[in-house]
Amino acid sequence: MDTHITKTLFVFLKVLGFLASVLLTIFAGVFGLLAIVALIQSITNPSVFSFMGCAACSVVAWMFWSIRKDTLV
Repeated sequence: MDTHITKTLFVFLKVLGFLASVLLTIFAGVFGLLAIVALIQSITNPSVFSFMGCAACSVVAWMFWSIRKDTLV
């Protein structure tokens, strides 16, 4: 009985880790696209806020991309 619960919990944690990795990959892609949009906006309409938005989105995308494999068990 105890080994069945342990195996079920292990499978559940594997699935949860995989789904978290997929979600973090999607978030990294979305923030990467936002960084590209902010970069284009800062080129077409020069503003310090659009440049700061580009830098912030780039950092967040890099952060999500770097931690996405840590969720896999």
